[in-house]
Order: sequence, then C-alpha cells, then structure tokens
Amino acid sequence: MLAVNAAVEAAHVGAASAGFESNTNEIRGLAQRVKGAAERTRTLPRAAHGASYGGRVDAKELEVHFTEMVDGVSSITDSIETIAEATRRQQESMRAMAEAMRSIQEVTDNNARSANDSSNAATGLTEETSTLARLVGQFKLDMSQANRQPEPLNSNLSASRGFRDSTDSFELETA
Repeated sequence: MLAVNAAVEAAHVGAASAGFESNTNEIRGLAQRVKGAAERTRTLPRAAHGASYGGRVDAKELEVHFTEMVDGVSSITDSIETIAEATRRQQESMRAMAEAMRSIQEVTDNNARSANDSSNAATGLTEETSTLARLVGQFKLDMSQANRQPEPLNSNLSASRGFRDSTDSFELETA
C-alpha cells in the first residue's frame, strides 16, 4: 500500500515538475524498496509462524522421545533391581550350600575316622582270634568227659589248673 502511494506521489511530482525528475526517480526507487520490504515483512510473520509451529512439533517429538527414554531408563532400573535381588538370593543359597558342604565334609571325615578305627579294631580282633585259636588248639579234650557236668569254679580249681594266683597271669599246660 505504501508503495502504491509512493508511486502515485511520484507521478504527481513528475507531472508537476520536470526539474524534479531525478527526485522522482529516487522516490520511485524508494517506493520499490518499500514495496519489497513490505512483501518481505508480510512473509516473515508467516515464516516465523511456520517455524514456530515446526518448533512446537519438534518440541512435542522431543517430549515424546524424552518420555520414552525415561520409561526405558525406569525399565532398566527395574531390571537391575530384579537382577540385584536375584543375585542376593543366589548368594544366600551359595552360603547355605557351602555350609551344607562343610557339614557333609565333617560327617565324611568322622565316617572315615570311624571306618579307620573299625578297621584297626577288626585287625586287632583278627590277630587276637588267631592267637586264641592257636592257644585253644594246644588243648587236648577227652571226649569221654564231654557230657559230664562242669565243676564249679573255686580257688582250688584255679590253682590246680596252672594259675599261680588270681592276680597273676596264667600259663597253660600244653600237651
């Protein structure tokens, strides 16, 4: 609008005075620049509006992405807490297993000692049995007296069978 006014004024001035022709050209040039500036001024708010709209869209997209990121981090945090709890439970189970293994080891050690003691006792009994069998084998039995009632034991009997006294060791008479 300003440009049209300037052009009209320039035409009036041009017609009124031929001497002002150079001024008219300047005014026309100025009017053209004003017209161009007015057009740019008209497009700038539209461009700014478009840019602000685009900025709002971008901001909303960023908000959505940030929300997704927060949700993702929250999910990861929950997963880490779940893993940590599972690790604590596993650690407690491992401690219980280690304690059970120690108990089993103690029982195994006790069983091994008992088995060793039993083996030593069996070896000792075997040796004593062999000695007793050898000593019993030295006795001669009279089979005619096998059905006879045994005589009661008394101190005279011990002395007659070869015992020196009741606190001393004995000697067997061998055949």
